[in-house]
Amino acid sequence: MIIAQFEDCTINLDIVTAVSPPNSLPSSRQCGALTLGVTLIYTGLHVGRALQAFKLICAFWQKNYGNKSRVKEVFVEDSIKRQLMVFGLLLLSGLVLAACSQNEPAQVEVTRIIELPVEVEGPTVEVTRVVEVEVEVPGEPAVTVPFEEEWAGSAHAAAEAEAFVHWNEDDPQEVPTTCAKCHSTTGYQDYIGADGSTANVVDVAVPVGEVIACEACHNDVTLEMDTVLFPSGVELSGLGPQSRCMQCHQGRASTTSVNAGLAEAGMDGEEDLDTVSEEVGFSNIHYYAAAATRLGHEVMGGYEYEGKAYDPRFDHVATYDTCIGCHNPHTLELKLEECAACHSNVTGKVRAYAF
Repeated sequence: MIIAQFEDCTINLDIVTAVSPPNSLPSSRQCGALTLGVTLIYTGLHVGRALQAFKLICAFWQKNYGNKSRVKEVFVEDSIKRQLMVFGLLLLSGLVLAACSQNEPAQVEVTRIIELPVEVEGPTVEVTRVVEVEVEVPGEPAVTVPFEEEWAGSAHAAAEAEAFVHWNEDDPQEVPTTCAKCHSTTGYQDYIGADGSTANVVDVAVPVGEVIACEACHNDVTLEMDTVLFPSGVELSGLGPQSRCMQCHQGRASTTSVNAGLAEAGMDGEEDLDTVSEEVGFSNIHYYAAAATRLGHEVMGGYEYEGKAYDPRFDHVATYDTCIGCHNPHTLELKLEECAACHSNVTGKVRAYAF
């Protein structure tokens, strides 16, 4: 119920409950119509009272002066008052009917989140919530190493071969600097200076367990390397990619090393050439001295007497005149099928000579 009070009169409007149903508010148009209706009623009441007062004055005037026309005008104005009140009541009735005929507006649920700090007595406890989320991560693409299968079947990858296990029983278990150059990947890189050290010398012994892996021959230094230093002290340049092979497959002895052994035994290199001495040990050129054999006198791989002539480099046909021209650089085997183009009956017979 809404009570409208206008100075000296009060109007009780029970119809407001119908205009504003529970859980809803009247619209702006309803409020305007309601206000207009109440105003008209209020105006009608006050006009009525004013007219009643004016009627008394007119009656007095008629009684004393007999002016009937003026009295008629008073009754006309009184009818205007009644019309205003009726119009206001009709307006309010229409408003009530319109409000009652409306459907209840849709209710909207509003959630308001209020964060309030709460103090809890006791020690501070840190709570960690672990949430496991399964995420699909695309796998990294498989890396394919060229010629890996060929290399894996070669002597360079034979981890159980004598060339790589010879020092397993030593103390300490390491390949010495005199051998690490050709019996470990680390030693080979050390010798050619791929580790940043001085080339043509191995500085540090290498722990056992290594083979000749891909990175021994494939690194920044070997990309441009074409020079090889041989045991005789001769250094050849312009060798190209086969220089990677010749660093090791050159033997370890020469005329120079044999003469040095004679001098250590106290023998004269000219007068005692045919003298047998127990002080002179066996001079081993080592294994697979292929480069020294092929290059002959050019690198003085074998012992050479002064004043004697020795065969120089052995030149083969074009495209088969280098280490990797005749050998597969990864399997290390001879290209026997290609040799058969000129040499009959060779397929399968010289495979034992492959590295």
